[in-house]
Amino acid sequence: MKKSKIFIILTILSLTTFAQKNEKAKNGINLELLSFKQSSTNFESYINTVSDSLGVPGMLTASPIQYGIGVSFLLNGLEFGADYSKSFSTAKSNGTSSGRVGLTTFNVRLGPNFSLSKNLLFGCLLMLSSNEIKLDVASLTPAIPLRFKVSDNENMFRSYFLRGRFQIIFNIPTKGDFFSAVKLIPFYDVAITKHRFYDASDNVLKNYNGEKTSNNNALGVKLAFTLASKK
Repeated sequence: MKKSKIFIILTILSLTTFAQKNEKAKNGINLELLSFKQSSTNFESYINTVSDSLGVPGMLTASPIQYGIGVSFLLNGLEFGADYSKSFSTAKSNGTSSGRVGLTTFNVRLGPNFSLSKNLLFGCLLMLSSNEIKLDVASLTPAIPLRFKVSDNENMFRSYFLRGRFQIIFNIPTKGDFFSAVKLIPFYDVAITKHRFYDASDNVLKNYNGEKTSNNNALGVKLAFTLASKK
């Protein structure tokens, strides 16, 4: 794990040096709309266990699609940004018991983007993420709610972990005076450190003895509007 971290950091530093020398890189501010879906194998197994405990097997979605907003600052190819997103999943029920999984994610990212052509760029970013989980459960059967408890971990830093982001930026120039460009940005996030999903939840399943951490990857897309861009 230490070797992979060192490799990623060295890669980002190398790309940063390259991006700063890239004359095609633009400066400005991006206002962003984003949507993505996270992938977390051990967390999905845990939610399946929760679903079985509620008597609604296979009905809870461990990683619903999230929607959010973000902002990033661009300087000579270097990007520094942050985004905030939430899921809007509905409760699943079997008539007597119900459950809902809600996710809130906050990312801070830093790294270079460099030009492949006039309107095509590639980015490699290092990202600090926080992924908090809201698990709502209810049942007409008294024994079922007793299987859950409020998490004992209330530390606001309980769920922070590192990821790398790889993104392709399609730059669409505009003729307006306000937005100088519109960008379509597909991205993929790769886990560097593991996410402590059990500690990140506000409500947990008692006596759960399975794995409580997981790699947290994500696949998504952003729509960004660039202000005050210049060559």
